[in-house]
Amino acid sequence: MNTLKSEFIKLFTIRSVYVMTLIVIALVITVSVASLLQQDLTGGEILPTTIENSLFGGVSIAAQLAAVFAVILIGHEYRYNLIHHTLTVNRSRSVILIAKIITTVCYALAITILAAAIGYLSSIIAFNFVEESAPAQIIDVSKLIFHSFIYVTSFTLIGLLLGFLFRTIVAPIVILILAPGTIEPLLGLLLDDKQKYLPFTSIQSLVLPGMETDVVQSIATISVYLVIGWAIVWYRFHYRDAS
Repeated sequence: MNTLKSEFIKLFTIRSVYVMTLIVIALVITVSVASLLQQDLTGGEILPTTIENSLFGGVSIAAQLAAVFAVILIGHEYRYNLIHHTLTVNRSRSVILIAKIITTVCYALAITILAAAIGYLSSIIAFNFVEESAPAQIIDVSKLIFHSFIYVTSFTLIGLLLGFLFRTIVAPIVILILAPGTIEPLLGLLLDDKQKYLPFTSIQSLVLPGMETDVVQSIATISVYLVIGWAIVWYRFHYRDAS
């Protein structure tokens, strides 16, 4: 419990936490409003799920930036040798890993909830400008909550995992940026239908409109990658890293 408390205190004393939160809020507002107004101004069709898709877009932004923040958090610990202080406070490395996972995921979920709320309000305000030509909006709240929880948790755990594996900032962030939008789509040209078994593709299907979604398959796929990845992290953290 003391280790977990220490991690939360450490989290809220880092200036980048507040900077990242402001960046997420700004991006979510911009994307939510711009996407809706662009459809109206260009004559694009506004669907009953437009606001729901906008909310998922905000969730996607929050999750990806939370993963980047997780990389920065761990990268700075190794860069400035703060990890040695952490290991001195608590000699159980498993407890330290669990505390860091809980802290980072809680922050990611909190920032996502904030982003979704602000994104919804922004969309409603923007929606007033196109209300005459727009159909009534439908939001599947249970789907939004469940899919967002899986997506945000998975993305954050991937970011944290990469941070521990590389112990730097640049390489993991490059992977988080290139893998979902560039590397996996290119691999998909070779894999065809098997592309859905790639880690980022499997979870992106939960939030990106137009993608076929099999929730059980997505959870199972990303779980396999996370279990293997975190087993490697656990081994290295116990027997190699920060020793």
